[in-house]
Amino acid sequence: MFSETTHKPEQNPFESISNEEYMAQSAIFFNDMRKTLTVVLETGMEIKDLLCAKHAQRSEIEYTLLTDWVDGQYIMQALHLSLRTLQNLRTKSILPFSRIGNKFYYRLQDIRKLLADNYIMYNLSNRKK
Repeated sequence: MFSETTHKPEQNPFESISNEEYMAQSAIFFNDMRKTLTVVLETGMEIKDLLCAKHAQRSEIEYTLLTDWVDGQYIMQALHLSLRTLQNLRTKSILPFSRIGNKFYYRLQDIRKLLADNYIMYNLSNRKK
């Protein structure tokens, strides 16, 4: 059923070469490996640089978007407004907005304009005591 096979030990390829030839081939091998590793590391650095540049570009776009538009929660916290007050400002067309799904976004410049337009300066010297 099972045939008996004799296992021949593999011949060592370095037995037939001299020590000088072995050293020369080793030097060539390690030199080739060094070149290959250098190429791999340089390619990895190029990929890293490309990814960093893409991330920086995306971050810049996100930063511009986030510095120009804010959501209703941010407005309510920053100005201490209730949800109902913010809704009234929207429905009376006092505060422009953008809606994505059920979330409302407001431009900071519109909020600054609203605050500036409603700024009232009291003259403290004419106030009755």
